[in-house]
Amino acid sequence: MLKSYNNKNYNYFKLLVIALIFLLLNFDPKLSRVYLLILVADYFWYQNDNHISFPYKNPNRNFLTDAVEAIVAFGLFLGATAFLFTGFSTQSLVSLLSSTVPILADSQFLTLLSWGVIVPMIESNFFFGRLLEGFSTFAEKALGRKIDLEQFSMPLFVVMLFVSSIFTLYHLTAKSLSPTALMITFIFGLMSMFLVIKQKSTRGAIIMHVLSNSLAVLVSMGWTGGFL
Repeated sequence: MLKSYNNKNYNYFKLLVIALIFLLLNFDPKLSRVYLLILVADYFWYQNDNHISFPYKNPNRNFLTDAVEAIVAFGLFLGATAFLFTGFSTQSLVSLLSSTVPILADSQFLTLLSWGVIVPMIESNFFFGRLLEGFSTFAEKALGRKIDLEQFSMPLFVVMLFVSSIFTLYHLTAKSLSPTALMITFIFGLMSMFLVIKQKSTRGAIIMHVLSNSLAVLVSMGWTGGFL
């Protein structure tokens, strides 16, 4: 699909730039600088890649369907990690996830907004949208064959493994996670890309990422009480 399909995505960049500048001035400069840089890279890739076909929203799908699939995917992610890592209950898994989301300032609202909403939006679009398609293009040139982003295949799965590895390494550098947490992050990346390919948009992956990060922030704040 050509870039014209994604023209509405410009509003995404505009809104997030405004939000990040506000956070830069009033909340956490370090957080804002890092994600402004990622957003600039995302925008540059968006502008210069004519093969981008995963917009934020697929016009052929409704929000409710994407949201339900994202919630189901998040539940499968929690179940899979609890099964693969013996002794991990849902509570301990969420506690582990919360350890990757530091409380950056006194404002709980801004903490939830930044780590629970803005960060997942930028990361999901960049890693599971732009990088997934970008490295698929590189792989096509290396293999000399077309990689269809409309259906799963072994070459596409290899690209997904590579992108998920990069996503995990970014979290290793930024958050110094344990090996178990890094493996969980890797699985999360794969699950997100499965959603993107199935839905042909990044919206479901963003919803799942927002659920994960927001829950982690709430655990860090102690808001979940006895629910988990």
